Amino acid sequence: MSLVLGSIRRARRFVCAPGALALALLTSRAVHADPLPVELAWDAPAECPSQSEVMSELSRITRVKPGRVVTAIRAQAQIARTSDGHYKLSLRTEREDQTGDTELEATSCSVLKRGVTL
Repeated sequence: MSLVLGSIRRARRFVCAPGALALALLTSRAVHADPLPVELAWDAPAECPSQSEVMSELSRITRVKPGRVVTAIRAQAQIARTSDGHYKLSLRTEREDQTGDTELEATSCSVLKRGVTL
């Protein structure tokens, strides 16, 4: 499937999509004030946000309901510049027994950062 959303073009094959990083954390089991259990491998050009910036944004927007435990999630993200000057994100997420693959294309890396965290 291919969609155009604002400046993002999205193609998905998923069980767990980019926004699922935040959603998985929000809808998981019991919680305490520990850091988010997200293992993010981030490979992007220098002009793109860093892995720590992505994790900071994810921590900023994620709210865990009292009494819930957050399920660990692993994500591998790779951003490459395309021949037409856009950026393409390939994202693979793994949570418990679910795996998902998503590709996003955008005119800027900051849009892709938002796509990963939302």
